Amino acid sequence: MDVLFVQNLLHVPALGGANKTNRVIAQQLAARGHTCRIVAPMAAGSRPVTHAGFRQLLTEHRLSVTAESDEAIVLDDAGVEVHAVADIARLPLYATRLAQQVAPDLALVSLDQGLIMVNAAFEGVGPQRVVCVVHTLDYLPFGPAARTPSEAGTRQLRRAGGLLTVSRAAENYLREHGGMASFMHRLPVHALGPGPFPQLGDPDRGAVTLINPSWEKGIGTLLHLADRLPAAEFLAVPSWASSVEDRAALAARPNIRCMDPVVDIDELFARTRVLIMPSVWLETFGMSATEAMLRGIPVVASDIGGLPEALLGMPHLLPADAPDQWLPVVSRLLTDRDHYLEVSARSRAAATRFVTSVRFSDIEAYLHDQAEAAASPATQRDTDARMDRLSPTQRRAMVQLLARRAQAGSEPARVTQPARGLRRGS
Repeated sequence: MDVLFVQNLLHVPALGGANKTNRVIAQQLAARGHTCRIVAPMAAGSRPVTHAGFRQLLTEHRLSVTAESDEAIVLDDAGVEVHAVADIARLPLYATRLAQQVAPDLALVSLDQGLIMVNAAFEGVGPQRVVCVVHTLDYLPFGPAARTPSEAGTRQLRRAGGLLTVSRAAENYLREHGGMASFMHRLPVHALGPGPFPQLGDPDRGAVTLINPSWEKGIGTLLHLADRLPAAEFLAVPSWASSVEDRAALAARPNIRCMDPVVDIDELFARTRVLIMPSVWLETFGMSATEAMLRGIPVVASDIGGLPEALLGMPHLLPADAPDQWLPVVSRLLTDRDHYLEVSARSRAAATRFVTSVRFSDIEAYLHDQAEAAASPATQRDTDARMDRLSPTQRRAMVQLLARRAQAGSEPARVTQPARGLRRGS
């Protein structure tokens, strides 16, 4: 297969779960003999970078430049051809042009707000050759998590040849709120690290850690815990969602230290005793939870979205909007050594079973089937128009049919609504 990845996520450095997942899927496909290219921004948000600065970053990551122009730097990453585009505003046009030039069998597009990159891929290869990867539920144009609900966007998304998700929660959300079927594949295990994973959980040292402290990730719970446990050590890793106000709130508390995001997650977990994930939005999965558990670090998380799946049956799922309920749970992990060691051992065992159960060949087979279907004349049809012709009753019947087909012998995960009544700064 010839596969083009289209994303407005950074490829280098790959710090977040979505970035890591895309990178590993591409690398694993390339290792199996498939041709893979990635179009990604050279910089994102308020992080401008020059060509010289980006080349230095590539040197630090031991990646080699294969071509360069004013528009982009092309590099090789484990057999994957990566196009890092200098101006993120020109990323959609660049992706469309490259897609038209190389004519891939499939384009895997990370769902983005406003479907800008999705539309660029549609223009480049046609909707039937596009598989949308749903990393973030609030980028979907429908349902309770949608930032910008749009009937037109929903119709546009239905035109895609396929939808790929990483959790039952996301699969259920697509089906229940959008009437859309998707292929659910567990996170590629290589995205969690090469292994073997060191035992880093230690009841006698380390901090209570929150990654990407922000309203979305539940900074209010972190601040609540820090205020009520003044003798405890807390660690925050400000990232893309952390606002100026968030950073000021962290700095105002003497028992909270901050560190920059790191590529080697063991650098962070070596300083972590307990990982908290008090998200108030619908996490699609929550890779950090599984990464921590692989290293024997207990995780306390919100009972929302895909986080219950990421905890793999472990306890310590709590309401996102009830920080008082987090206090006794975290306190016990910090003070009850036997309890900590028990949770640590169980977490590590559950995560180890998880990584040994995931087969990359499943996602490879799915993509192969999508490519074959896209090449078939029978698939040259407009799904958007077909869905528009359905009556409300017919659409409900379609959703019920999809629900029956989705049942595969295991109880589907719940899709919990976003925490009510919480806003940035609360």
